[in-house]
Amino acid sequence: MAHYNTVFHTLAKILPRHGIDRLDRKYSQGDRRRKLSRYVQFIVMLMAQILGLKSLREIEQAQKSKQKRLYHLGVKSPVSRSALSRMNDERSADFFKDVFQQMLQSCKALAPGSQFKLPRVNRLILMDATTIQLCLKVFPWATYTQTKGVINLHFGLNDDGYLPDFMVATTGKVHEINVAKSLDYQPGSMIRMDRGYTDYNWWEELTRKGIYFVTRLKSNAIYDLDRRVETREYRLCTDIGWLEKSDCWKGLKAIGMVKSTVYKTKEQKETVDRRYYITSIQDVEEFAYSVRKHWSILFQRKS
Repeated sequence: MAHYNTVFHTLAKILPRHGIDRLDRKYSQGDRRRKLSRYVQFIVMLMAQILGLKSLREIEQAQKSKQKRLYHLGVKSPVSRSALSRMNDERSADFFKDVFQQMLQSCKALAPGSQFKLPRVNRLILMDATTIQLCLKVFPWATYTQTKGVINLHFGLNDDGYLPDFMVATTGKVHEINVAKSLDYQPGSMIRMDRGYTDYNWWEELTRKGIYFVTRLKSNAIYDLDRRVETREYRLCTDIGWLEKSDCWKGLKAIGMVKSTVYKTKEQKETVDRRYYITSIQDVEEFAYSVRKHWSILFQRKS
């Protein structure tokens, strides 16, 4: 008979079983009515989450239909809906928080490095928030409207493996900008966020701390585009046989050209300037780098 593993079995193999058992013993001290381990509780709730089950009855029926496969995961018999309800109500949620921290540390050690590399930037944080609807009768503290219960999950994913740097749960009435301003970020971080995090004073504070940010500008933002936008194009011609008396130019290998286009936004005027160079460099990137470095010295002298 052919043997195969289900997708759920593959996911469960990632769980640190020995670590979960240690945490179970830690949180079970003094619990005399304990019959089912927290590992079994975790497996059942994980199955319910993956299958999108919403009621205790659905969870109970799903266990019965998959009893043979759950048996090999450590669930010897289906957990009744009354027992599952009692465990979820009486047992501390800190156990699951500690399990998450263990798995997060394991994933960080295995996560691939980010392809995002920039000078002065040591990490890229992708910040956002999402809403989770709750039953208002069961969670009256999550009141959002008279008939709706909502919590907000604020999170920041690190570009290294897309693992969370932070996750904060609040009631639905807490705006994401308030949570973002209350967090600490390492200098050299870059934060990518949407327009819901618009706060000019906070952006200025981030800049003072050496933290970079990227966001979209709101359509109703008030700003003045009185500035100068310049683009440069670098070209290098290494075929100089057409140049008259080229043999008299000792060491000459190429002729370079820099096309500078300047657009003044307030005047809506564009000017084009071309500058020509003679060089012994035959690589256009090296040529462009040398020109930029020389211009940076000139700008520093002017400033």
